[in-house]
Parts: sequence; structure tokens; C-alpha cells
Amino acid sequence: MSPPAMAMTDDFDARDQTEMFQKGVKHLFENGVNKLPKKYILPVSDRPNVDKHHPNVANSNLKLPIIDFAELQGPNRSQILNSLSSACQEYGFFQVVNHGIPIEVIKNMIDVSGRFFGMPYEERAKYMTADMSSPVRYGTSFNQTKDSVFSWRDFLKLICNPLPEVLPRWPSSPVDFRELAADYAKETKNLFLRITEAILESLGIFSNGRYKSVLHRVLVNPAKPRLSVATLHSLPFDRMVGPSPKLIDEANPRRYMDTDFATFLEYISSREPKKKNFLESRKLT
Repeated sequence: MSPPAMAMTDDFDARDQTEMFQKGVKHLFENGVNKLPKKYILPVSDRPNVDKHHPNVANSNLKLPIIDFAELQGPNRSQILNSLSSACQEYGFFQVVNHGIPIEVIKNMIDVSGRFFGMPYEERAKYMTADMSSPVRYGTSFNQTKDSVFSWRDFLKLICNPLPEVLPRWPSSPVDFRELAADYAKETKNLFLRITEAILESLGIFSNGRYKSVLHRVLVNPAKPRLSVATLHSLPFDRMVGPSPKLIDEANPRRYMDTDFATFLEYISSREPKKKNFLESRKLT
């Protein structure tokens, strides 16, 4: 969740506002801050070196790869799998249409998320923690205790599996939060399992570097808050994973060591944003 964009100023940085920053950008907004503090501005030397012609950079001329999930079950399956593989290799992302998730489930999740962020800070702060493995975690930036420059966003992260165990830890306000969020989690889990199956068939999910990662960035709306609901499909914290053996041969040697999700969380929780390239840290020399 990101409040509206702000003009830049130096005034708010004249005082030590570390505690205020750590309470989140919505808390700043609610307390009358209408200028962007330096705390949220990356030095020029740390900003991404953007190639405007690279397909991973969002621009008005980019044709977003679209995967019609319904056609995966039909006679055009091979063609759709090839399109899926191409999108993963050339773009690093794609849009899925006809995925079968009821629109009411999506609307309910967006609505209840907005109502959560609309609650008083004291209610939201009950779930604030630096523990990245917590079943529910409210916070700001990326790592609000270590980042020298903050990201202009607040977040609520929920672990969704196993659902019966984590559900009682989720926010109980708004009163329908758990019910609606659980419905959304179940629907997206089913979709991810089917998408993963298709990716495995088209190339192999652990691609040994063939599938690309995209730099995720969004534009803040200048007039109203922006709310995104991202669902990450992963493995248990201690499950070891590595490149698919089917993709390793003499011409394509193994490029990455085995790892688990717990190691990933530990890595990103201990580094500044510009140093959080976990994939590079797992490369074999």
C-alpha cells in the first residue's frame, strides 16, 4: 500500500525522525507530512541503471505477454506452453487471463485490505515485527530497521500455509478479514499450482538461469493511495531446491548451488536494498 506521491522537501529532515519513519508512510501522511523526506530518495549513484529499451522496463510501448489459462486445457496447449516459456525467458513476467478466480473473491480481497490499512495506526501496529518468518507481519519499506533509504510503501504480509495453523494469527480486524483473505489464498494457491505445473512442462521451474527475474516497480498515484495484492508461491522454509537436472549438461553446466527459503529470508533481512541480489550470492564460481 502506497499513499499519494509528495513533493520533495528538506524541512522534515532537520530533526531526528527515525521512529516516525519506522511507523510507515501512512503514519507520516496521517500526521500531516505533505512533502517527501530525503529518507525516501535514493542517491543518484544507487539508482537503477535503466535501459529504456529493455523489455523488463515498463513503458507505454511494451506489449505485455498474455497467457490464456483456459487454452492450456484445450488443443492449443503446446502453443500456449511455448508462449509461456518465451515470456519467462524474454520478459520475466506475463499476465494470465481466464484463470478462473471469481471476480468477487478478488474484489473482496482488495476491499478488506483497504479497510485494514484504513484502521488507526495503533491497530495496524499490533502486527509490526522484524521477524520475516512471522505468520503475519506489518511494516514499511523493505527492512525498516536496516534500510538507510526507505521504500515509499507499507505492507501486510501473511503466511498462508498451512492455513488452519496460521489463520488464527492473522488480523481479526476488520471482522471479515480472515474469512475473505483465506478465500483469496485458497483460490490463488490452486491457480499457482496449475501454473507451476505448466511451467514445469514447458521448461522446468528451476531454470538454471534461463528464466529471468524482473525488477518490480510501480508508479505512485499522485491523488490517491495505491493498493496491490501480491501472492507469492514458494516452498517450506527448510525445503532445499536447485536447478532442474534436465537443464544441466556439458553445454549448460550447473550455475547455482542448492538453497532453501529460510536462507533467502536471512540474506535479504541483513542487507541494504542495493545489495539484495540473492541469486548472485548463490552462483557457483
